[in-house]
Amino acid sequence: LTVALVSGGEPSTVRETASTHGVTNVLLDTDLVVYEAYEANGTPSAVIVGDDGRIASWLAAGADWIESLVGQALGGRGRTPGLPVGARAPELRLEQLDGSGAVSVDELVGGPTIVLFWNPGCGYCRALHEEIRGWEQRREPGSPSLLVVSSGDAEEVRAEGFASPTLLDPEWDLAGAFGADGTPMAVLLDAEGRVAGPLAGGADQVLALLGSAIRVGS
Repeated sequence: LTVALVSGGEPSTVRETASTHGVTNVLLDTDLVVYEAYEANGTPSAVIVGDDGRIASWLAAGADWIESLVGQALGGRGRTPGLPVGARAPELRLEQLDGSGAVSVDELVGGPTIVLFWNPGCGYCRALHEEIRGWEQRREPGSPSLLVVSSGDAEEVRAEGFASPTLLDPEWDLAGAFGADGTPMAVLLDAEGRVAGPLAGGADQVLALLGSAIRVGS
């Protein structure tokens, strides 16, 4: 695994910092051209590039997700995203945003349900926020419902304004049990609370899953 750092900032400062920490393979991105080309929404962020020069992962934002991404790159020692199809939803109980007590996912599944893993502080979630709100408004009877599982404190999550049931997962316990190692991510459960498809990672895949749900119900 080759690690290359792309850094903004003054070149002299970047060089001094790299020298102090013995860091090599540092690229200067003074005008943030590379940062913008990768559509990064904050630092630190990281992505795996394969041997063929193609993007080989979702873009991980924040120290925890970068650590997980590196683990995956180093021979699978990181968490493998997603539970296998047919697996039951984890039985962990989380507090509901509306204050009505702790429940498990099973207790909230009354039919096909999309579980959305969310982080109010994630730039990628921010860019997707209005799309999710719009999906909630367009959802037709019979299409899968939405269950939001969010990190952050209750005030932050409440400010998101989701109409769907929301569980608070500040330590990322339930999301981690589902194998979700970044945000936004989503997975479809069947009416029995079993995983019905692969974990969708990143805005494009999440939107594709939501779009399929609308089409199924229409």
